[in-house]
Amino acid sequence: MNKLKKFFISLLLVFILVPIFNINVHAENNFVINNYDVVIDVNEKGVYTITETLDVKFTRESHGIYLNIPTRYENYNWNVDGQYITKSYNFPISHIKVLSNHEYDVERESNGVSIKIGSPDYYANTNEKYVVTYKVHSTDLGLNGVQTFYYNIISTTWNTDILNSTFTINMPKPFDVNKVNFYTDNTEKDENLKYTVEGNTIKGSLNSIINYGRGITIKLDVEKNYFDYSLDYMYLYIGIGISALILILVIISFWKYGRDDKVIQTVEFEAPKELSSAGCGYVYKGFTSNKDIISLLLYWANKGLITIEDNKNYLTFTKINELTDGHSYEMKLFRGLFTNDKITTKEITKKYNLFQDTIYDIYSYFHKKENRLFSSISDGIQALFMFVLGIPIGLCVSYTMYLKTYDSFTSLALGGAVYVAMIASMLLLSNVVTSFSDNIFKSMGKVLGILFSILVAIVCSLILPSFAIIAFWLINIISIVFVGFMRRRSEIGIKLYGKVLGLRDFIIHAEKDRIEMLFNDDPKIFYKILPYAYALDLTEAWSEHFENFEIEKPDWYYGDDFSNYYFYNSMVRNLAVASKPIPPVSSKSNGGGGFSGGGFSGGGFSGGGFGGSSGGSW
Repeated sequence: MNKLKKFFISLLLVFILVPIFNINVHAENNFVINNYDVVIDVNEKGVYTITETLDVKFTRESHGIYLNIPTRYENYNWNVDGQYITKSYNFPISHIKVLSNHEYDVERESNGVSIKIGSPDYYANTNEKYVVTYKVHSTDLGLNGVQTFYYNIISTTWNTDILNSTFTINMPKPFDVNKVNFYTDNTEKDENLKYTVEGNTIKGSLNSIINYGRGITIKLDVEKNYFDYSLDYMYLYIGIGISALILILVIISFWKYGRDDKVIQTVEFEAPKELSSAGCGYVYKGFTSNKDIISLLLYWANKGLITIEDNKNYLTFTKINELTDGHSYEMKLFRGLFTNDKITTKEITKKYNLFQDTIYDIYSYFHKKENRLFSSISDGIQALFMFVLGIPIGLCVSYTMYLKTYDSFTSLALGGAVYVAMIASMLLLSNVVTSFSDNIFKSMGKVLGILFSILVAIVCSLILPSFAIIAFWLINIISIVFVGFMRRRSEIGIKLYGKVLGLRDFIIHAEKDRIEMLFNDDPKIFYKILPYAYALDLTEAWSEHFENFEIEKPDWYYGDDFSNYYFYNSMVRNLAVASKPIPPVSSKSNGGGGFSGGGFSGGGFSGGGFGGSSGGSW
């Protein structure tokens, strides 16, 4: 009986003492907030300017406090006219300042903003007053015109106790006082919460302790169109206007500096002596292809520098003399190919870097003052506009993203990415218009250019309104057409271009009588013109003129069988293999990172509103 009596007494003591010594497991107990004052200034555009003043008493050594402010709100459930609607929102935070002269650091994540207040170099005083201000940019809730001011004045997830709290809410226009609702304990309101309404201002206080799980939320339903969430697109109109102005400048510049003077096509029956076959290809196309470079093997063979042995599946090129009087790019290429006396077509495909160097060397040769084919002014203007055209759309994307997130780094990074992608897209489109390209922009380069174009289209469609996308693209496409053609030839360029056009016309349209006369005068005429025809993509047209001629095997060619048909097909097939060098394999590494966070949900209860900072000490 005594044992049973002791058991009931012990059980009674447990029920009495546990509530007394119950400790909020979520509280850090490093500090308490003696008073928490929140002032919210609401404007008609739905921007809330929040000023929070926290009178903090630290019970243990701490550097300061931190505040977490949400920006993402997932899966909010609403009951609109008896129909349940689920929505997610983003309320970006901007203009964060700590007005109490404390050191602070701001970190932005995908679902919110964290403000760390204090210094790692010293501890906070026992009593500190922290004043923080920031702006919350709300948005239309998408509820068929229903609007509400639904905000967590004090969050339910503070890691400490708040002993007293006060708040002031300044609304922009009159509202129905009867629709003001407060929640402190889930769907209930603490009887100690008192508030008054004077004009458009709501003032209130809560003289009871707020601990983890409690908070203050206001829900004020307002009339339709109380908030004006319409966007001001003036900056987009300005950006489109700047793009249009650039287009006008592009057209004026093209008219003045980009058009060629009249080209006089000369009559040619032989290759220009001042041009190699690769140089001829560059003069005609304005860029160097791998075929231009490979044509030099035929060109050197005709000059008695190398021999070509046909092994059916591949060709072997053997050096028999040194190149001493060629162009600078020829000399470097010749030395690079013939480090040994022999090289095969298969081995040439491994000379990718040499091909790229030669492309640059030919470009450099024809950009020297004495050899310049294109006006330096037109080239400079073309390059300038290539980099200028993408600036307006890049800035508009950046600023639009800033209005969505108020994250400067992310906005600038995205705008910069769109700008770079625009340059890549413009290079690709100018290639379509003018065939201005080189091997760097073939294969992988073209694929990347297409991907950049797709990237720009996708990003712009997600950020910019349709009218801006259409306007920017129309203006930029027209600009690209003019910029692509803006390559005015110099006096030397016009002269050489006229000669190359004459040679090309001769290769295509040579009369039979003329071919017979030239062949009788020089039986090697076919081989002398062949490298130039190869560089101009006219090998087949040139060969057709000699179908009925008995062409002797050249002294530089070695093979078991020889005929016009076999020579042509074997040579073209094997040279095509050599003109496709394989890029070297580079090592790749993969990595990744990021962060994740939870969402917020609710409706019509304490902690279910938008916003509201929470935090703790550090």
